[in-house]
Amino acid sequence: MGNSHWLLPFFMKKLIIFILISFLVLEPGFRSASLQAQSLSSWQNDLLNLDLETELAKNPSKTPFVYQYSKVYREFMRTMLSQSIDNYKKMSLEVDLMLDLAKGQKKKIKTDYDKTSLMVGALLFRAVSGGQFGEYVQSAKDLYRAYKYYLDLLLLRATHPSTKIYGGIMALLYGELPNEYYNWLAILGIRLDPDDGFRQLKEAYYATRLSGGSVHDESALILIIAMKEFADDPKAAWNFIQTEELEKHPNIILRYYSALAAFRAGHTAKAQLLIDELVDSGVAAKLPYIYYQRGRFMLFQDDPLAIEAFEMFLNLNKGDNYIKSSWQKMGWHFIMQDNNDKAGEAFRQVGISGKRFVYPDQQALREIENDPVPEKKVLRLRLLFDGGYYEKCLDECSHFENANYIGLSRGQIVEVLYRQARSHHYRGNHARAIDYYQQIVEKYSDVQSYQVPKAALQAGILLAQSGQKQEAEEMLKKCLKINDYGFQATIKREAQSALRKL
Repeated sequence: MGNSHWLLPFFMKKLIIFILISFLVLEPGFRSASLQAQSLSSWQNDLLNLDLETELAKNPSKTPFVYQYSKVYREFMRTMLSQSIDNYKKMSLEVDLMLDLAKGQKKKIKTDYDKTSLMVGALLFRAVSGGQFGEYVQSAKDLYRAYKYYLDLLLLRATHPSTKIYGGIMALLYGELPNEYYNWLAILGIRLDPDDGFRQLKEAYYATRLSGGSVHDESALILIIAMKEFADDPKAAWNFIQTEELEKHPNIILRYYSALAAFRAGHTAKAQLLIDELVDSGVAAKLPYIYYQRGRFMLFQDDPLAIEAFEMFLNLNKGDNYIKSSWQKMGWHFIMQDNNDKAGEAFRQVGISGKRFVYPDQQALREIENDPVPEKKVLRLRLLFDGGYYEKCLDECSHFENANYIGLSRGQIVEVLYRQARSHHYRGNHARAIDYYQQIVEKYSDVQSYQVPKAALQAGILLAQSGQKQEAEEMLKKCLKINDYGFQATIKREAQSALRKL
């Protein structure tokens, strides 16, 4: 699934994946016959609707074990929605209490499918959120513990949809680990086939089709996230949503993710329409990142209301993440409006507001330090590409190319070449994309930009897809050597994963 990095820098690419991954482990513990009656309990429905102040104790039939799990889940959701390390610490304590409950029942739990599922879920909650706040050692330990419980699930009910969901998630994530974690887990005996991940998730989805309801919806959401984060085709998730008619689903998070999938597929206007519908329905206050995404989509379409959307996010956001990123994007808007004074103030806020836990914030800070005020015409290329306007982006890139990039710094030339490469890549013109990627790597490896190692990575992946394995290997090794300029851990992990596949 997504995103789905248990250890954030090494796994998920977008913050919302951490919210969505909760659905991976919420329902599985309740799917067997013994707990089926509780699967629609009022507290669970409240949490699914992001009503996190619900009284969990109002259902007295729950066992202490299930009750403790529900508390872990709620604190996980609070952590992801608020992006607060204080909430993470509270959630971690709840996980410890659940582990304490399990201490005297290890043998019994190993024969109880329901409790084993709950243990996997609780440990994955902490692994996911811990990675977001730099708790990588704890996250790795929890991932390993979760895997051990997953082995018990295989022995108990290997064909159960929940078992397949866990297996699919772990297989996909295992393939995305950086070498140091991949090798460490291999030494400990973890053996998973990354190529098997999608198969298991699809089997779980289709197996729950007849049951309908929240069980089937959850399986759909998991598959969507997996396609969004790991599929080679950027349109895979959106095509699935369209085929299954899920974009108007009543669940807030599934509808939100439909917007992200539409954006990933290059349909920015459609993505904004879906986001606007969430705002109009009054649910955005529960999920402030709706406003963050609305600001992004509006920015890419030159809509002046982008500023209002980012300000709404900053007002509603209770945590420390995505604040620097929001200020940076507001600065971009002001540059495009030729309001350099307001742009300068926005970029100043990037330096003093928020934290540096997540990559968008880290990169925002890095970029304003390296290039305090981006050049308007070059910035426009970035906004066009990010907005999915690949043809327009290529057209404007061609003007720079025809003029031999006169007047541009080496860093700005890399920006132009990179946007050309990425636009060709997304349009399926892989040979042209490889050419521009290679130009960056061969001529501009000294430029301090994440786009240089990223170009090597993308070239290596495309070369591998075209059957040029030796050339792909050489390019991926170059990526690892020049990977010093932002998004370092993510690019390194992806390059290592691609090399392992070769």
